[in-house]
Amino acid sequence: MLTGLYNRRYYAEELCRLDTQRNYPISLIMADINGLKLTNDTFGHTAGEAFSREKAAEEIKRFAGYQFDPEIAKVFVEKVLGEKW
Repeated sequence: MLTGLYNRRYYAEELCRLDTQRNYPISLIMADINGLKLTNDTFGHTAGEAFSREKAAEEIKRFAGYQFDPEIAKVFVEKVLGEKW
């Protein structure tokens, strides 16, 4: 886990674990980053990790308030990505 973010398998396992009536509604945010493999292959995984974090922060900030609650976006950017909102 280079970026500190969880992978698809983790989310699949967690969704099965959390799939109970008292936990509804459940939300999941997933994204595909174009150019990540090229960045990893050309500049290495450290650069790929930085690229992933930068793109995740950009997308979360861009959609905050339009697609989901801005407070959730703030927590994600600050706690998960370790950046200032």
